[in-house]
Amino acid sequence: FPLNNYKFIKFDFVDKKSLPIQIISASLNTDGNISKSDLIVLKDFTQNITQDKTSKTTSIDIRFKTKQVIEGLKFNITAPDYFLRDATLSIDNTRKVNGSVEHYFAPVTSFQLNSSSQNKFQIGELFEKNLRIEIQNEDNLPLTIDGIELFQESVALISNLNANEKYRIVVDSTLAMPKYDLSYF
Repeated sequence: FPLNNYKFIKFDFVDKKSLPIQIISASLNTDGNISKSDLIVLKDFTQNITQDKTSKTTSIDIRFKTKQVIEGLKFNITAPDYFLRDATLSIDNTRKVNGSVEHYFAPVTSFQLNSSSQNKFQIGELFEKNLRIEIQNEDNLPLTIDGIELFQESVALISNLNANEKYRIVVDSTLAMPKYDLSYF
Protein backbone atom coordinates (compact mmCIF):
# COMPACT_ATOMS: atom_id res chain seq x y z
CA PHE A 1 0.00 0.00 0.00
CA PRO A 2 1.21 3.55 -0.56
CA LEU A 3 2.28 5.44 2.55
CA ASN A 4 -0.57 7.67 3.65
CA ASN A 5 -2.59 8.79 6.64
CA TYR A 6 -6.03 8.30 5.08
CA LYS A 7 -8.83 6.66 7.05
CA PHE A 8 -10.11 5.05 3.82
CA ILE A 9 -8.41 4.06 0.57
CA LYS A 10 -10.26 3.45 -2.68
CA PHE A 11 -8.80 1.10 -5.29
CA ASP A 12 -9.96 1.37 -8.90
CA PHE A 13 -9.15 -1.67 -11.02
CA VAL A 14 -9.19 -1.01 -14.76
CA ASP A 15 -10.29 -4.34 -16.20
CA LYS A 16 -11.86 -3.33 -19.52
CA LYS A 17 -10.07 -6.05 -21.50
CA SER A 18 -10.49 -8.89 -19.01
CA LEU A 19 -12.90 -10.35 -16.53
CA PRO A 20 -13.28 -8.38 -13.28
CA ILE A 21 -10.69 -9.05 -10.59
CA GLN A 22 -12.20 -10.73 -7.57
CA ILE A 23 -10.57 -9.47 -4.37
CA ILE A 24 -10.62 -12.32 -1.91
CA SER A 25 -9.56 -10.19 1.06
CA ALA A 26 -7.72 -7.06 2.08
CA SER A 27 -6.34 -6.83 5.58
CA LEU A 28 -4.60 -4.63 8.07
CA ASN A 29 -3.41 -5.89 11.44
CA THR A 30 -5.58 -4.03 13.95
CA ASP A 31 -5.73 -6.46 16.86
CA GLY A 32 -2.96 -4.63 18.78
CA ASN A 33 -0.54 -7.56 18.93
CA ILE A 34 2.92 -7.11 17.48
CA SER A 35 4.65 -10.21 16.20
CA LYS A 36 7.88 -10.27 14.23
CA SER A 37 6.16 -11.60 11.09
CA ASP A 38 3.63 -8.73 11.05
CA LEU A 39 6.25 -6.00 11.15
CA ILE A 40 8.37 -4.30 8.53
CA VAL A 41 11.63 -2.85 9.87
CA LEU A 42 12.14 0.71 8.65
CA LYS A 43 15.53 1.65 7.25
CA ASP A 44 17.22 4.79 5.91
CA PHE A 45 16.89 7.02 8.93
CA THR A 46 19.47 8.84 11.01
CA GLN A 47 19.55 8.99 14.76
CA ASN A 48 21.48 11.38 16.96
CA ILE A 49 21.83 10.72 20.71
CA THR A 50 22.70 13.64 22.99
CA GLN A 51 23.07 13.88 26.78
CA ASP A 52 21.99 16.90 28.81
CA LYS A 53 23.62 16.76 32.25
CA THR A 54 21.74 19.75 33.66
CA SER A 55 18.26 18.37 32.91
CA LYS A 56 19.50 14.77 33.40
CA THR A 57 18.01 13.57 30.11
CA THR A 58 19.02 11.68 27.00
CA SER A 59 17.52 12.93 23.72
CA ILE A 60 17.35 10.76 20.61
CA ASP A 61 16.50 12.61 17.40
CA ILE A 62 15.33 10.39 14.53
CA ARG A 63 15.07 11.79 11.01
CA PHE A 64 13.76 10.27 7.78
CA LYS A 65 14.18 11.74 4.29
CA THR A 66 10.40 11.64 3.77
CA LYS A 67 7.43 11.03 6.06
CA GLN A 68 6.99 7.42 7.15
CA VAL A 69 4.27 5.43 8.87
CA ILE A 70 5.70 4.40 12.24
CA GLU A 71 3.72 2.03 14.44
CA GLY A 72 6.27 0.47 16.77
CA LEU A 73 9.76 0.85 18.17
CA LYS A 74 12.30 -1.28 19.96
CA PHE A 75 15.33 -0.23 22.00
CA ASN A 76 18.52 -2.31 22.06
CA ILE A 77 20.06 -1.34 25.42
CA THR A 78 23.38 -2.91 26.45
CA ALA A 79 24.11 -1.17 29.77
CA PRO A 80 23.54 -0.91 32.68
CA ASP A 81 22.25 -4.31 33.71
CA TYR A 82 19.34 -2.89 35.73
CA PHE A 83 17.32 0.18 34.80
CA LEU A 84 13.82 1.65 34.89
CA ARG A 85 13.47 4.92 32.99
CA ASP A 86 10.55 7.06 31.88
CA ALA A 87 10.62 8.09 28.21
CA THR A 88 8.50 10.36 26.02
CA LEU A 89 8.04 10.20 22.26
CA SER A 90 7.43 13.57 20.56
CA ILE A 91 6.83 14.70 16.99
CA ASP A 92 8.13 17.77 15.19
CA ASN A 93 5.43 20.44 15.05
CA THR A 94 5.00 24.14 14.24
CA ARG A 95 2.83 26.92 15.63
CA LYS A 96 2.41 30.65 15.11
CA VAL A 97 3.44 32.85 18.02
CA ASN A 98 3.10 36.63 17.63
CA GLY A 99 3.21 36.38 13.84
CA SER A 100 6.30 34.17 13.65
CA VAL A 101 6.49 30.42 13.11
CA GLU A 102 7.96 28.41 15.98
CA HIS A 103 9.18 24.79 15.79
CA TYR A 104 8.71 22.57 18.82
CA PHE A 105 8.33 18.89 19.70
CA ALA A 106 4.82 17.89 20.81
CA PRO A 107 4.56 14.82 23.10
CA VAL A 108 2.62 11.90 21.63
CA THR A 109 3.09 9.04 24.08
CA SER A 110 5.05 7.98 27.15
CA PHE A 111 6.48 4.59 28.10
CA GLN A 112 8.98 2.98 30.49
CA LEU A 113 12.26 1.39 29.52
CA ASN A 114 12.83 -1.57 31.82
CA SER A 115 15.74 -4.01 32.07
CA SER A 116 13.31 -6.88 32.72
CA SER A 117 11.36 -6.38 29.45
CA GLN A 118 12.04 -6.46 25.71
CA ASN A 119 11.59 -2.67 25.44
CA LYS A 120 9.38 -3.08 22.38
CA PHE A 121 6.42 -0.71 22.13
CA GLN A 122 3.40 -0.27 19.90
CA ILE A 123 2.83 3.49 19.54
CA GLY A 124 -0.24 3.72 17.34
CA GLU A 125 0.12 5.07 13.83
CA LEU A 126 2.34 8.10 13.25
CA PHE A 127 3.03 9.59 9.81
CA GLU A 128 6.07 11.72 10.50
CA LYS A 129 9.51 12.70 9.26
CA ASN A 130 11.14 13.79 12.56
CA LEU A 131 10.79 12.21 16.00
CA ARG A 132 12.37 12.85 19.36
CA ILE A 133 12.61 10.42 22.26
CA GLU A 134 13.53 11.91 25.62
CA ILE A 135 14.66 9.58 28.41
CA GLN A 136 14.67 10.77 32.04
CA ASN A 137 17.93 9.57 33.63
CA GLU A 138 17.48 11.32 37.00
CA ASP A 139 20.66 10.61 39.04
CA ASN A 140 21.57 7.46 37.07
CA LEU A 141 24.19 7.04 34.39
CA PRO A 142 22.77 7.38 30.86
CA LEU A 143 21.68 4.18 29.11
CA THR A 144 24.02 2.68 26.54
CA ILE A 145 21.71 2.34 23.52
CA ASP A 146 23.08 0.07 20.82
CA GLY A 147 20.32 1.04 18.41
CA ILE A 148 16.65 1.69 17.89
CA GLU A 149 14.46 -0.25 15.51
CA LEU A 150 11.34 1.36 14.04
CA PHE A 151 8.50 -0.72 12.63
CA GLN A 152 5.34 -0.49 10.60
CA GLU A 153 2.74 -3.19 10.41
CA SER A 154 2.42 -5.11 7.18
CA VAL A 155 -0.68 -4.63 5.06
CA ALA A 156 -1.89 -7.34 2.68
CA LEU A 157 -4.06 -7.41 -0.41
CA ILE A 158 -4.98 -10.91 -1.56
CA SER A 159 -6.39 -11.62 -5.00
CA ASN A 160 -6.68 -14.57 -7.36
CA LEU A 161 -4.66 -13.50 -10.41
CA ASN A 162 -3.87 -15.54 -13.51
CA ALA A 163 -0.24 -16.51 -14.09
CA ASN A 164 0.01 -15.36 -17.73
CA GLU A 165 -1.85 -12.06 -17.34
CA LYS A 166 -0.16 -8.70 -16.83
CA TYR A 167 -1.31 -6.57 -13.89
CA ARG A 168 -0.24 -3.11 -12.88
CA ILE A 169 -0.73 -1.13 -9.67
CA VAL A 170 -0.59 2.62 -10.08
CA VAL A 171 -0.05 4.93 -7.12
CA ASP A 172 -1.00 8.52 -7.87
CA SER A 173 0.57 10.86 -5.31
CA THR A 174 -1.17 13.90 -6.81
CA LEU A 175 -4.60 12.86 -5.56
CA ALA A 176 -6.08 14.86 -2.69
CA MET A 177 -7.21 13.15 0.49
CA PRO A 178 -10.94 12.41 0.25
CA LYS A 179 -13.36 13.65 2.91
CA TYR A 180 -16.25 11.26 3.30
CA ASP A 181 -19.06 11.44 5.86
CA LEU A 182 -18.53 7.72 6.43
CA SER A 183 -15.26 8.38 8.29
CA TYR A 184 -17.22 9.88 11.20
CA PHE A 185 -19.38 6.83 11.79
